[in-house]
Amino acid sequence: MDNRFWLELREPNRVPQRKGPFLKSRTAEVLREFMDARPTAFISVVTVDHDGPLFEDAPECLMIADGRSKARALRHIQSSKAAHASALISKEQPK
Repeated sequence: MDNRFWLELREPNRVPQRKGPFLKSRTAEVLREFMDARPTAFISVVTVDHDGPLFEDAPECLMIADGRSKARALRHIQSSKAAHASALISKEQPK
């Protein structure tokens, strides 16, 4: 299990989804692909070690795995925060 990871995707008003497993050697490639495809999702990278599951922020993992992708990671953080904030505001407004 040491060479695999999964993704957890959380989008506004949707049930969280799990994707994977993926090989760790493809971390940057997979994260770029999912961030482009799901700009409104909060994405976590899930790995499992002897202590159990570990959840990490996907944009942060991308910046660590590939320093050239910092701008893409920051754009994804902004788009996902905006989508979740918009969903919260629309839920709070009376119908």
